Amino acid sequence: MAALLINPTQISATRDHACVLDQTGVQCWSDDMSDMATQPNVLFGFSNVESVVVNGGYYGCVLADGDLTCWRRQTLENAPEVSSPENLRRNDGVSLCVDDGPETVCWSTRYNAYEEWREPRS
Repeated sequence: MAALLINPTQISATRDHACVLDQTGVQCWSDDMSDMATQPNVLFGFSNVESVVVNGGYYGCVLADGDLTCWRRQTLENAPEVSSPENLRRNDGVSLCVDDGPETVCWSTRYNAYEEWREPRS
């Protein structure tokens, strides 16, 4: 049975999963539901979600309560240390980025290897 969405405001999708932000929090769907966090806000305890983005390999991140939280499947994952994150986005299909003060911070989890880089914000 499909989840009922209440006032959805954002969607992020890849070929294997998708997440939607609505007034109840974050709802996710996958081609492998047995191993997917269908309600990551409930599982990981974040609230006041501002944005959600997903990437390949069942990886997702949210900006919530002024913090950045990421997960893969049903486990919390590495995320860059940031002080005032905003504008969370998928960058090039392989990496995610967030603006943090004067920097843009990007990271990738390609092939399950975490890589991070920082550049001056343009």
